[in-house]
Amino acid sequence: MTEIRNILTFDNLSRDGLAYLPGTKQEVDNIHDILSEAEIEAEVYTGADATEESVKALSNTTSSILHFATHGFYVPQSARSKLDKAYSYISQRSTIEEQSLSRSGLLFAGASNSIANNFNIPKGCDDGILTSKEISRLDLTQVRLVVLSACNTGLGDIKREGVYGLQRGLKKAGVSTILMSLWKVDDTATKLLMSNFYLNLAKGDNANQALVKAQQYLRSTQNGKFNDPQYWAAFILLDGL
Repeated sequence: MTEIRNILTFDNLSRDGLAYLPGTKQEVDNIHDILSEAEIEAEVYTGADATEESVKALSNTTSSILHFATHGFYVPQSARSKLDKAYSYISQRSTIEEQSLSRSGLLFAGASNSIANNFNIPKGCDDGILTSKEISRLDLTQVRLVVLSACNTGLGDIKREGVYGLQRGLKKAGVSTILMSLWKVDDTATKLLMSNFYLNLAKGDNANQALVKAQQYLRSTQNGKFNDPQYWAAFILLDGL
């Protein structure tokens, strides 16, 4: 593990919806402290610097781990969403895969404004909504692990070839291992889980070992407050190390 780049949206965004949750900022600060103490280089983006453009700039990155603490989304084809207008550009000529990958993604700085303004943004400007389709066009072949510390990041359209969601976009971009969630995650519990996950990584555990230990920690901490599976079981590894 040579470098970890943490990207946090801190612009009235949440792991579930658009409301700001303080745990995301605390989580990134904790992880940065853990890595600094272990003498592992990390680059952090928060606030207005945590943009869609900053993620796209990661194409060809040499960072081995990318951490995203923000709101993830998946909108089924049959569902109505505040993001409906964002999908209007998808033409009938788009493939089934492209349409599916456009309905899952991550929100970054400015996304809430784009939604509030009905996507009336200057031509050529990003809307702060990074779809799995856009991620699939990046070159992340040197990235060993992507951590999606957000809600519903493991969901997607289920096709014969697999799940067409964030995981497919990241795999097409070349990522080896993905830590993702299967449902809505609690802000405080996720902060604790992720902080302990990185503490274990810094001690030399592989991703599988680090996750198992972090889940065990979360179940026992604060007198078992987060022992219910809804708090610790959402996160799973795809192609774990």
